[in-house]
Amino acid sequence: MRHIFNQKCTVNESNHADKWGNPVDPTTKTYSCRIEEEKKVITNDHGEEVTSIAEILFHGQVGIKTHDEIEWADQNGDKQKSTPEKISTIKSSSRVRMTVVYV
Repeated sequence: MRHIFNQKCTVNESNHADKWGNPVDPTTKTYSCRIEEEKKVITNDHGEEVTSIAEILFHGQVGIKTHDEIEWADQNGDKQKSTPEKISTIKSSSRVRMTVVYV
């Protein structure tokens, strides 16, 4: 099943504070994923209707948060950059099989 995750995206964690309130330097991680580019109206994590431009599928559980920034190359090779509108997981036998991020 991992062969369907043949694309790459970069997740830039936004600036945040540690448990003592000190700023932590942002980190950048690159993940294998599958990107389905399609505009559709979704209900985001705050209950608002928003337009999503792509659905990004990751194998297993991925530590992406709604304030992180995701970068990827679209079908034309142009760089795209967006923050997640909605993050959900697909589970099977109580294990997370995929993380789905709508941007």
